[in-house]
Amino acid sequence: MGAMLLPGLSDFRARPDLKPHNNSLAMTKWHSRFLAVWLLAVVVAAAPASSTSWWSPGQGTPLPEYATYQNDQGELGVLNTAGSLATKGHPFFEPIGTNGRACVTCHQPSDGMSLSVRSIRERWTATGGKDPLFAAVDGMNCPNLPPDDPRSHSQLLERGLFRIALPWPPQRPDGTRLDPEFSIEVVRDPGGCNTDPKYGLNSPNPTISVYRRPRPVANTKYTTHQNFGVGPFIGKNGMPSSVDPDTGKPTSMNLMSDARAATLVLQAQDAAKNHLQIAGTLSVAQVARITEFERQVYVAQVARGEAGSLVEPDGPPAFGPRNLAADEAGVLGNNTTRYVFPLGGKWTHLPRSGDDAARGIIAGGEAVAASAET
Repeated sequence: MGAMLLPGLSDFRARPDLKPHNNSLAMTKWHSRFLAVWLLAVVVAAAPASSTSWWSPGQGTPLPEYATYQNDQGELGVLNTAGSLATKGHPFFEPIGTNGRACVTCHQPSDGMSLSVRSIRERWTATGGKDPLFAAVDGMNCPNLPPDDPRSHSQLLERGLFRIALPWPPQRPDGTRLDPEFSIEVVRDPGGCNTDPKYGLNSPNPTISVYRRPRPVANTKYTTHQNFGVGPFIGKNGMPSSVDPDTGKPTSMNLMSDARAATLVLQAQDAAKNHLQIAGTLSVAQVARITEFERQVYVAQVARGEAGSLVEPDGPPAFGPRNLAADEAGVLGNNTTRYVFPLGGKWTHLPRSGDDAARGIIAGGEAVAASAET
């Protein structure tokens, strides 16, 4: 099959005489247009914000039901559908691991429940690289590099990427080994971690280091639903879908960009172990509180440049976290009876000046897209 490239700092080559068979690391996932358009709101929402809105582990500030944050595109809205949340003692907001981090460290409300490069750089400047965010376990290109040197953290400071250490051969969620029908070797390793005798592919605990940005833990019903497109097999390649070990049901495999964690529960457990360096494991109660919170948070842009507010009364039903929370997940849009990006007839035939001009451009783009897809 030639060369296989796994996104990250290093390139890998698979043996050409063996066919890949590895469902747990499958990169191909089904996406409906409806889901893709809604998740675009998250990309916009994760635009950089000011360091004054940084949420530190254990700070104890209540999370309001609804908050807005300025960003480069305008204004971001963060909605907690369960109302104001007391964060003191909550496992998402407390440093429950051994390295001083909390879940919120890498899932900042002001960054759309993810983390922007600007916020990362501001934390480096403000703390001299001492913030728990820069823990060696994954905040460095490799833990073998010199501490307190920005070059050791270049993947994080320049691209917002954390090191993800994947066991080789891969493992199931219960830790049992998978036997892939191909092998991997390091072809290029600029950071040195994949060839390192302690952390690399040929170490006593063979590991592949790849580099990923934190996924937004918001709007999760659109990435964890059990509706259209979720079945025993992946539509694009016919391979088996990942299965939720708690329910036995197939998953959408859309929660993570590389599908390495199929459910919110598995993601929370993996993050606690590998990113918070928790002593032991999360309790059942901690997992429940973390995942419950992640299911009730919605983020989206609420103001956009010259277009002004996107969520004013009687505006289009496509915008804002409240509309995301109210809509149904896993339903295929068709742009005839159910629009992928519903504007509800708003913002059409507007004057070409001020806010209306920018809104007219948005409406015009939606009309072109809709007509092209019907």
